[in-house]
Amino acid sequence: MGQPCTVATWQQHQQPRPTSPASSVELHARPAHLSRGEERRETRPASQQRHELTQESSLNEVDGSWSTYLPGLGVLSLLSIVLTWAMSASAPLPESSGDPELHQFVQKNREFVFRIKQDVSNIRKLMRKEFKLGSDDELILIQELLAIPKVDLSQCHTDPCDTAGCFNQIRAGLHTYHGYFSHIKEILPNFASHMDVLQVDVSNLSSNLQRQMQESGMTVVAYPQVEGQARPSFLQNEMQIGSYLVLRHFQKFLEMTLRALRHCSS
Repeated sequence: MGQPCTVATWQQHQQPRPTSPASSVELHARPAHLSRGEERRETRPASQQRHELTQESSLNEVDGSWSTYLPGLGVLSLLSIVLTWAMSASAPLPESSGDPELHQFVQKNREFVFRIKQDVSNIRKLMRKEFKLGSDDELILIQELLAIPKVDLSQCHTDPCDTAGCFNQIRAGLHTYHGYFSHIKEILPNFASHMDVLQVDVSNLSSNLQRQMQESGMTVVAYPQVEGQARPSFLQNEMQIGSYLVLRHFQKFLEMTLRALRHCSS
């Protein structure tokens, strides 16, 4: 038979059984402020926890050192770039790889051509004021009707430059405009002195080109005198506008000559 059930025996059976530490939730519940890494350290031996803390401290010191030196490295890189640019900007430009004498000749005569171009621009302004001419855009239609021929400088556009052919074409253009200026002197006496100056400059530039070609052993083309030749129609029918447009064409010719000389010296 079983043991008689007394009140004391019943109370003893109703007391809760103690739980083992491994199964207790309350004993090992993770506080809300702890991370998973901190939770793992709490469950590890004290010696291992101290080792991990030492490693994290070392990593933090390394990160701090990088954050300290990185701005300095950025400034050094920027200074290096600036110094490199300054040295390259101050370095002298390389000289032409062609004939040094030709390069020197071109440089000197480019300045001469630029000065002639400025003189032509000033004469055009005087003509526009004297004859009350409109803008160049307003004269386009008349320019097309007059059909003033353009000088051929195709030999100056080849790569590499055909120096002999280019210089001969430039001299041919100078010869043509020298004749035009003779006709403008006849039809516009007020501008005769200006045309005389242009003719002297044109003759000097042509002589410079011829001398350089002869010294370099190039073939020089001879041109006949234009004095006494018939006046072209664009100067016969529209004397004032025609003369102005001739100077406009001559100024463009000088601009092309400047580009041709630069191309041939490169």
